Order: sequence, then structure tokens, then C-alpha cells
Amino acid sequence: MGRIALGLLGFIFLGLAQARGAGEIEVLGGAVFSIDAGPFKPTLNFAIATIRYGIILTEPRETGLFAGNTELLFEGIGGSIVTGPGSAVAAANILLRRNFGSSRWVVRPYAQIGGGGSYTDISDDRFEVLLGSRLNFSAEAAFGLSVPLGSNCSLRVEHNFVHYSNAGSTSRNHGLNSIGAQAGLAFSF
Repeated sequence: MGRIALGLLGFIFLGLAQARGAGEIEVLGGAVFSIDAGPFKPTLNFAIATIRYGIILTEPRETGLFAGNTELLFEGIGGSIVTGPGSAVAAANILLRRNFGSSRWVVRPYAQIGGGGSYTDISDDRFEVLLGSRLNFSAEAAFGLSVPLGSNCSLRVEHNFVHYSNAGSTSRNHGLNSIGAQAGLAFSF
């Protein structure tokens, strides 16, 4: 708890750099659209809100092909299904992100991959074949851009691929493949 309080004080007063051990909070919102709908697979589109807590794992490298650093993120997602069966989706994931480029870059790209678990009530519709259970596994990959807005705040825009599946634990498990976009703010400390 003391580390978090010190980090918040550093965020407010000191403008700490993104060195190993530094943290960040991200808040994003966006939409996700199913990409493999068909005659037997319903279209599913949902609006989501995401919150992440990240920890920088490596010292930033300023030059060369591998300029950047690596980050571990813990992610919580909540959303509402706007098209298709069901009404809600939620997920908790662990992500590994590579932030590319040096701190002198105005726009810094990143790529991330991860997974975890998800909840949705899509399976309550007995006629859909995508997911046969409320609890599922989730996998995610994303590419994004980070644009600094100040010493401790940046705009994040990303494109995601998301997969939900119950790994064959029920007879209904075609899985759900979706793409989407999110935008929001990140605050480093």
C-alpha cells in the first residue's frame, strides 16, 4: 500500500520516468465486433470499458532495434452486448506488452498478447452455438499507439483481436472471434 501511495505522490508532483518498476493505470473504452458470423453463428457486437494496471519489467532501451521496454499488465473488462444473444460480457486477463521506440519518439507503438478468463450470458440462448457456458477462456492480441499529453499522461489508441472459448468443455463451443478498437488515457507513476 505504501508503494502505491508513493507512486501516486510521484505521479502528482515529480513526473517520474517509465523506468523498471514504474507503474501505470489505463482507462479505455471501445467496441468489439464478431468477425466469423454466418448462417449458424450469430453476429455479436459489444461496447466495452477496460481498466489496466501495468508494471514496467525492463529498463528502457533508448537505441537500436530493440529500443523500448517490456510491461506486465493486469486487465479488467466489462461490457454490454448490443447485437446478438446475451446482454453482458466481462473478462480478467494478464497481458505482456512490448513498448517500442525511445522516450524521444512523439508517438510510441506497442504490441501486447495475453489471456485469462471471461464471463458472458451468451450461453443462456439455447439456440446459439458460439459458447455453451457462462465461464470461458479468453485470449487477446493488440497493436496500439501511445501519444504523450504531458509528463505522466498519454493518449492510447489500440486495435484488438479477442477470442472467447470454453475449450470444448460443452457441446456448444464454436468460440467467438472478434476485432475491435479502444481509446483512452494512461497515467504513469
